[in-house]
Amino acid sequence: MPRVKSWPPSVPLDMVAESVIMDDEVRVRNLKPDYRQQSLLHHNCQCVPRIAVDSTKDACDHLPVNVTRILRLRTSYLHNHRIFLALAVSLLLNSLMLELFISRALLRLVDSIFSSKSVFELLLRESDLRFEEIGGDRMDQYEKVEKIGEGTYGVVYKARDRVTNETIALKKIRLEQEDEGVPSTAIREISLLKEMQHGNIVRLQDVVHSEKRIYLVFEYLDLDLKKHMDSCPDFAKNPRLIKSFLYQILRGIAYCHSHRVLHRDLKPQNLLIDRQTNALKLADFGLARAFGIPVRTFTHEVVTLWYRAPEILLGARQYSTPVDVWSVGCIFAEMVNQRPLFPGDSEIDELFKIFRILGTPNEDTWPGVSALPDFKSAFPKWPPKDLATIVPNLEPAGVDLLSKMLRLEPSKRVTARQALEHEYFKDLGTVP
Repeated sequence: MPRVKSWPPSVPLDMVAESVIMDDEVRVRNLKPDYRQQSLLHHNCQCVPRIAVDSTKDACDHLPVNVTRILRLRTSYLHNHRIFLALAVSLLLNSLMLELFISRALLRLVDSIFSSKSVFELLLRESDLRFEEIGGDRMDQYEKVEKIGEGTYGVVYKARDRVTNETIALKKIRLEQEDEGVPSTAIREISLLKEMQHGNIVRLQDVVHSEKRIYLVFEYLDLDLKKHMDSCPDFAKNPRLIKSFLYQILRGIAYCHSHRVLHRDLKPQNLLIDRQTNALKLADFGLARAFGIPVRTFTHEVVTLWYRAPEILLGARQYSTPVDVWSVGCIFAEMVNQRPLFPGDSEIDELFKIFRILGTPNEDTWPGVSALPDFKSAFPKWPPKDLATIVPNLEPAGVDLLSKMLRLEPSKRVTARQALEHEYFKDLGTVP
């Protein structure tokens, strides 16, 4: 931990305040009384802890990075301290300064500590932190080349790193769209991607905060699965490539699920491909969200319509990893047929397209389905079709795996880890 210089010298911060994890939230448990009066600085008629700490970068090199810890802290004080959210995010995403920020936050004595910008600037001055050191004003390092796409909260550019001359993808997030500053989806994406280190997950290389925007710097891959299928008429005639892509998707998702993370927005456009190696990586965690057990209530609108699981379409507010497995199954069938499996143009049309192939569920085939908010007993009663007739070019082992991914009842769906062990992959060979 950084050490206090101005109270008595060389007093560790953990002797001044104790922190404890309570209900997954970092809270101050006790400020030692011996330091209560010594640690107050009167500034603008407010009581502010004096935290002049040794904050040089060399002194911070050994500090651990715990993104979850600062996110919990941020959530607790979000509504009271909106003015500093952008700065807090910069600290969050530049790991050298992370523990210093946490230390300051844990030492505050009153909520008003961050209620004045001048107070916060004073704390920065006392700790020798400058905005440039925590990720601000570094956009000169990156040169935009061309716009390559648009998302919910920003624009994606092909860009060049002036220092390394490397081509990168630059995702600009518009901060002015939400009162709190940084969109919550961006916070999720950033925090998750910093933790997700895997060969089948797109790599987040850097984060830059510039005035009212945050820029995410990703490795650059100019091809996605949708473009690949659209530009290659014979794509479906390459079963080995389909098998390799499916395996890599499942491997990436299994990694996410093992880290208690749902992707929730899987679709061909979010699967990036390296043209040279055919390596596939999961991208765009804009809707992803860390989950716990039991799964709590989530947002309703999460997955692109054609890949949306039936439990979500029927109004379920509690769901878990099977929603991703369903999406992977839809993508699998789309690769085999080279066309979407359930291309509904509305939620009810999407449901009916699913039911026409897999059969209309009832309490016998899916216990509890009739209790879902949007289930109607008046739904047409379609019988299930033979899935082999829907994907006629797929080998029997592949049909079996697909059927396990597309079970209507979520609890009966195969897991990503189980799918990787399926006999369909027994002759796979080398995978990027």
